[in-house]
Parts: sequence; structure tokens; C-alpha cells
Amino acid sequence: MDLQKAIIVILISVLVICLSWALITTIKLRHLVKREKNYYPSGPILAKGINVTGFGDTSHPGIENVLDLRLDVASPAKVNQPVFEIAAAIRLSDEDILELSSLENTLTGKGIAIQRNNLGLLRFRIRAIARDCKPEVIEEDVIIQMGKPTEPIYFQFKAHESNGISIIVNAYQVERKETLVASVRTYVEIALSEHNQIAPALSRKELDQKLLTKNQLYEWLNSVFSFSELEDLCFRLGINWDDVTGGSDKKKKIRELIYWFDRGNDLDTLSAAILRLRPKLLN
Repeated sequence: MDLQKAIIVILISVLVICLSWALITTIKLRHLVKREKNYYPSGPILAKGINVTGFGDTSHPGIENVLDLRLDVASPAKVNQPVFEIAAAIRLSDEDILELSSLENTLTGKGIAIQRNNLGLLRFRIRAIARDCKPEVIEEDVIIQMGKPTEPIYFQFKAHESNGISIIVNAYQVERKETLVASVRTYVEIALSEHNQIAPALSRKELDQKLLTKNQLYEWLNSVFSFSELEDLCFRLGINWDDVTGGSDKKKKIRELIYWFDRGNDLDTLSAAILRLRPKLLN
């Protein structure tokens, strides 16, 4: 009888231990599932204006992978005009390095990304920062589609003056709460010709002191600006060069451009634009 009681007590103890272990395991599993859901959102949504490129392998759905990748950044070594471009692409480490004939310098930064194959997509945010340029910061969202080749995206900046521009390009994985995955610093030498230098905006006092008459405007535009530079001036002022009548006759074009601003009672805008591009005329 005592033996039977002992066996019953042992069985009950084992049962209690098993139930306790099952309860603890269930709680742990729920905690892990909750943490995983917080760590991996439901997945990126394709939105209008987002660049879609791709890489990867989806042969084992549901398995979490750590991907070795690169951030490739191509840039010009030297430019002689204010506006220039750089290109960036996110690629797997074993893919070809980004090479563009128009952008001779390519630098790479290594990184890793967390990928769940059942998602099939990865979303990155690429941020380019160029101080002393306009704009200083540009961001683009890129959705990487598994199994498809990646393509570069382009960033356009405008330099204010001749200088060496340091540009930092960072890539963040959006699914990982914008964790930085790779970074590249590149350098572009800006060597603007004198007529491409962009002087700081004039103060109201300086502008009033140098406000030009129509005759002065005509003489300056005819003597200081070439035909192609006049076209560039119109572009800066938001005017379609072809809308300014006069054909290939430079003097007719200049007269029509002056009349254009005079009709709008806005000759001071034309004066200010000339003096920004030719700051030495202030002297």
C-alpha cells in the first residue's frame, strides 16, 4: 500500500513538472514571437516614386539570412560647372562593383542586412550629404527585390563656389528601424570658371546702389556675356531661351530680354542676377 502511494506521488510530481515546463515554454515562445514581430514589421509597401531594384535568393522561404552587401558610390573626380551628380547602388558582396563611364571614381563600403526570404523584399534608405551644396541632404528610398539585379540611383547637387566637396553617403535598412548598414565618404573637386562662380545674394542697399538702367544692362550683357552664357542666365532666371525672340542675333536677344523684364517692371531682378554672376562689376 505504501508502495502504491509512493508511485502515485511520483507520478503526480512528474506531471506537475511536465505541466510547469510546458507553461514556461509557452510563455517563452510567445515572448519570442512578440519580439520578432516588433523587430520585423509586416514588410515594405511599394509606393509611388520609390526605386525598385533587387538581389538575393528565395529558395528557402521562412529562413532568416544575414546578407553581406556593399554600398557602391560613383562620383566625378573634378567638375568645372556648378551642377554635378553622384550615383549609389546597394549590391551583394559578390556582385560587380558599380562602374559608370561618366563618373570615374567608385568607392565602396561593406555592410550586412537581415533578410527573411519569405518577405522577398528589402527596403533601404540612402542619404547623401554634401555640405556647401544645394541641397545639402538628399534621401531616396530603395526597395530591393530578391533575384533581380540592382540599378544605381542618382543624386544631383549644385556647388556654390570652387572648393573641395566631401560627400557622405549612408545606407539604412528600414525594416531594422533604420539601422545604418553601410557608409561611404567620397570627394569631388569643384573648379568653377569665373563666370560660373555664384556670388552671395546682394543686400538691398548694394542692389539699390548698383541698380542698372536699361542702357547699362544692354552694354553689360553685350560686352560681358557670351551667347551661350546669356542662355545660361535665362535658365537661372527661369526663362525659356527659345521664348526670347531674336534668333541667333545676340543684340536682338539682349534687347528682347531687357524688354521682357521691363514689361513686368522687374529690371531689378535682372540686375541682381547679372551682379551675382559677375560680382566684380560691383567694384
